[in-house]
Amino acid sequence: MQAQQDVRIVEDVNYMKVVNSSNAKEVDRRRLDLYIPSKSKCFPTLLSVHGGGLMKGDKSEDAKKGKLFASSGIAAAVINYRLTPEVSHPAHVEDVAAAFAWTKKNISSYGGDPSLVYIIGHSAGAYLITLLALNGAYLAKHDLKLNAISGAIPVSAFHDIDLVAPNRPIYIWGEDPKFWESASTTPKFWGRTSFPKMPWLAILADGDEEWRRDQNYRFVANLKNVGFVDVSLMDIKNRDHNSIWDKISDGDEVSSLIINFVSKHASSVGGGGCKSKK
Repeated sequence: MQAQQDVRIVEDVNYMKVVNSSNAKEVDRRRLDLYIPSKSKCFPTLLSVHGGGLMKGDKSEDAKKGKLFASSGIAAAVINYRLTPEVSHPAHVEDVAAAFAWTKKNISSYGGDPSLVYIIGHSAGAYLITLLALNGAYLAKHDLKLNAISGAIPVSAFHDIDLVAPNRPIYIWGEDPKFWESASTTPKFWGRTSFPKMPWLAILADGDEEWRRDQNYRFVANLKNVGFVDVSLMDIKNRDHNSIWDKISDGDEVSSLIINFVSKHASSVGGGGCKSKK
């Protein structure tokens, strides 16, 4: 494990300019907090997306995780995004795409390596980062391709919206099963699409609901079936859906998995050059 270091925090960065909006939430929910390693240079970055069923949650809840990652030499961009009922799909993932694009464009100004931006999320946040990594339409709006993502870490995700949507409020994904399929991370038409071979680390709790566990095991199998090679699923004992994320701390099994995954991959691929810190 890397030596711990001081962390610089930059709060409430606007990652998307909202024009002519009288709704304060339009602005407030499109902000991120940066946690920057104070001593590292050309460091990798984790874009972190909170859970909450696409209806609740806030970046402030993950402040300790941001500090933990940054103290280990990995910057964290911990984001907010618009929530239902104010918006419906695909607004949530569109905001995540905008936050990723901002991070990719601007992290070098803080000392980070723009070629090493990874994505992580819990529960609904894990769903969003997975959708971002597999559906190129969202990043394409920002002139980015899927290979802009260095790696993905979904933690206790859900994937198949046709199985999830009937038990959730209709104003998240609507009532059309065809639309549900397009919103899923495991559509039936996967075989028609080629993907960049980014690494994946899926993390699951042994106390997660059986339907969620089943979806994650099938999801990882699907990744391998379409050609992804560097794919791992870690099934963590003595955790449930909430504690697998909430108990992340220094020396914890889950935090060690995340830090080692990013550090090992970043070291193996090298960097793309950095600019001076702000």
